[in-house]
Amino acid sequence: MAKETSGSPSQFGLPKKMVEFLSDTWGITSFHPPQIESLPTVLAGENLLLAAPTASGKTLVAQLAIFKKLVEIEPGSRAIYIVPLKALASEKVTEMEELAEPLNLTVGIGIGDRSSENRKIDDADIIVCTSEKFDSLLRNRNNFLDKVSIVIADEIHLVNDAGRGPTLEINLARIMHEKPDAQIVALSATVGNSQDVADWLKAKLVVSNWRPVPLRYATLADLQVEVRKEICGHAEDVPLPPPKFLEGPKSNQVWAVLCDTIKDDGQLLCFVSTRKSAQSVAKDLAKRMKAKATKNNDEKSLKIWKKLADKSRSGTEGSQTGDILADCLAGGVAFHHAGLTSKQRKMIEQSFKRGDLVCISATPTLAAGVNLPARRVLIRDLRRWDGNGSQLLSTMEVQQMMGRAGRPQFDNYGEAWIRCKSVLDADVMSELYFESEPEDIVSKLHLESPMRMHVLSAIATGGKYNRLALGEFFSHTFLATDVPSESLADNIDGIVDWLCGHGMVERMGLDEKLAATIESNRQQKNKDEVEELDQTEIEEDWDDTLPPWASAASATTGVKIDNSPEKEPRPKRKGAAVMGFQSASDIVRSNRFEPVLPEQEAMTYRATPFGERIARLYLDPLSGHVLQVGLRKACEIIAGLDDELTLSPYSLLHLISTVPDFMVLWPRVSEGERLQRRLLSGESHELVTRDLLMQTKLDLDPLVYVKCAAAMEAWIDEISNRDIEMKFGVAPGDLRLRIELADWLLYAGREITRYDEGDDELLEQPRKQLIRLLDELRLRISNGCKPDLLELVAIRGVGRIRARRFAKMGVRTIEDVLKLTEKDRQSLADQRGWSLQLVDGIVEQAAKVRGAARRR
Repeated sequence: MAKETSGSPSQFGLPKKMVEFLSDTWGITSFHPPQIESLPTVLAGENLLLAAPTASGKTLVAQLAIFKKLVEIEPGSRAIYIVPLKALASEKVTEMEELAEPLNLTVGIGIGDRSSENRKIDDADIIVCTSEKFDSLLRNRNNFLDKVSIVIADEIHLVNDAGRGPTLEINLARIMHEKPDAQIVALSATVGNSQDVADWLKAKLVVSNWRPVPLRYATLADLQVEVRKEICGHAEDVPLPPPKFLEGPKSNQVWAVLCDTIKDDGQLLCFVSTRKSAQSVAKDLAKRMKAKATKNNDEKSLKIWKKLADKSRSGTEGSQTGDILADCLAGGVAFHHAGLTSKQRKMIEQSFKRGDLVCISATPTLAAGVNLPARRVLIRDLRRWDGNGSQLLSTMEVQQMMGRAGRPQFDNYGEAWIRCKSVLDADVMSELYFESEPEDIVSKLHLESPMRMHVLSAIATGGKYNRLALGEFFSHTFLATDVPSESLADNIDGIVDWLCGHGMVERMGLDEKLAATIESNRQQKNKDEVEELDQTEIEEDWDDTLPPWASAASATTGVKIDNSPEKEPRPKRKGAAVMGFQSASDIVRSNRFEPVLPEQEAMTYRATPFGERIARLYLDPLSGHVLQVGLRKACEIIAGLDDELTLSPYSLLHLISTVPDFMVLWPRVSEGERLQRRLLSGESHELVTRDLLMQTKLDLDPLVYVKCAAAMEAWIDEISNRDIEMKFGVAPGDLRLRIELADWLLYAGREITRYDEGDDELLEQPRKQLIRLLDELRLRISNGCKPDLLELVAIRGVGRIRARRFAKMGVRTIEDVLKLTEKDRQSLADQRGWSLQLVDGIVEQAAKVRGAARRR
């Protein structure tokens, strides 16, 4: 076990109740070295970036900073704890509630739009939320930041992620801009340019390699395991164990690794590059484990595994992926990827933590989303296909995966192995992944979609009503620390011009008073610079004079003579010379961002009602534009103004599939002919033209959108998960994600239609009818059913399968359910998966639905 480090909690000025809780409940009588180094800073209310390995105690530092701030430094204020994924939020809430209770503090959660995903947001002292939810709260709740005194940014390295990074970056920029006195504590295990990030956050940097469990990095080549490095946090070199050879077939090194792991009473996390590989590895290992347990008469393990397999099959609609998972669980092995449902993933994670599973084969997303340590981690695949060929994984990603090795309180050390092609290749890979620093974090805010979203939000909901304020706000972003101010200004101006051209923002003219102030400040600045220059000339007795052309140029707005002393040479950059911006030729060719003249700082803006609605709906403005165009066309069809197109559920599903906020499904080669036929038959149902999609750079292969719409259409037509997976290759987890996106986008479409400012009275009634159609389709997409079941699925505990069972008995309404006879109830109770208690509960819930309807 790791040697305990001194540092009693009583020495850090923590509330007495907190010290007692840490000692009596959690058994913490001393802090780890990274905590000892970090706590004086955070407990003094100062900003901190803590970069330390997994399980080194980063979360506790953040928690103690929160309680110190809320109990002693700023009583009555609030704390925000930002996590990257929903799956992590519940875990953090549980931990936080244990600590908060002795101090009479409350904890809330915000991770989505459903009521079940939000709790105590308005009155909790501490709110755990995702970046997206926090951003949404800032957009939709005035003065939400007023009471916030401390913000925790977990996994700060995700600023580097193109999907979630820009929102996290904007959240932190807004806090620094609008609440400069609020404390920021950022946490990460891997940050390459940690000092750059700390400088951006105006934070003290603490970097530590200390781990509670030493971690051994090793290469695996042809069954030879060679430990190359050990990280334990001690200054002295640690003697490394000699290489060893595993027993087993060279053709199946993963099996040899698993056998060796089990021999040491450990568990294995095996990372592979694709979902297909995750499933194939799990199937092979499970088959071998089941045979081994049967041969050894290990009835205990076989019983546990069978129970897990039976549990995975029960209570859910069957699918091919579910069947494969159940077969794997019967052998003590599971796979983990986004194609599984959240319920399946949670069961796997809990089973692994209990020790019921010996191995999980997973895609790299597991390393970023779940706190799931194991004795040994094997990274089988160091390459991944990214559309441009097979590419090596980044050092940052590999180190994230390797950090999962070693379970505190269970292991004397953790092991992280990477599989290499040969002993020679092992030397190269060892240098790349064991000895190299992780890559630098680079802002992704420059990407068009997040820039559109956040520029509109700043104007519509962030109070940035002029160009000066807009520029000042974006100057607080991490992007602003890495690109020339002129490039950032050009990018912002291009976005503003696009928003104005698409009816989301209006230019309201120059603010003369602001313009005068800006000009006065400019003149004063020039005067100060001239006086400073004159003083320098007097002191140094220079005889040079400013040439006439320079004098004229210096009088022009935005031009000044730089007389500052020569700066220290800047360090050489690590990356490309130019990155993050389009080339000039690309900009000229773009239909959206034509070159625009620099906007005057005194120019004022106002979001239109449409633009404000798009910002509050949390849509990419381009999604809002496409939806508006398509839904207006739908109104024209309803009004009889378009006699060529037909409006159907497929039409609306196809429309939402084309927007950038939807995550598309890519067709398989085998689907081409069938989807092509559907494309031709469904052209009269498409609400957006190919020309519009080309103008907006959304012109993917048309079969992509056809597949998305057809798969969701199959869902609302009550096609089973199994058949959808067979026909479209869409696993239940993937389908569920698209269903949730469709539900959100249909609601957004409803709101866009509701607030559309069309002047044509002829379209007023068609708009109302379209809203009703959108509401019906939204209910169908949420429940996966045909229209005749919508009343039944409103009953709690009744999904589409139970509702269809009712319908086959002639029960189609709430009143029909309430009129069930004893014979009917017993008949239902005799069905597989039903019971008399379940039927009685459904009848009770039906009565509640009817009562609520009558009260309305």
